[in-house]
Amino acid sequence: MRNWKIEGSNDNKTWVLLRKHVNDKTMLQKSMSVGTWTIDKNVSQESFRYIRIFQHGRNSGNHEQLCCAGIEMYGVLYD
Repeated sequence: MRNWKIEGSNDNKTWVLLRKHVNDKTMLQKSMSVGTWTIDKNVSQESFRYIRIFQHGRNSGNHEQLCCAGIEMYGVLYD
């Protein structure tokens, strides 16, 4: 994953950009690489019902495939 963004929504129609990555080389170009990021402070206090990851460019292998084996999110769960 090199060019991707993570977004949040409460109605599954209007999306708020939580973080955008452009040519991000945090993860190595090998299988099962790991990366850690924080959500931008401007939106970190908001809550969202839906989360999506959207690729907006090519990956490290120069393909248009979003390759993600797993994701973990940490924060506060509101009822």
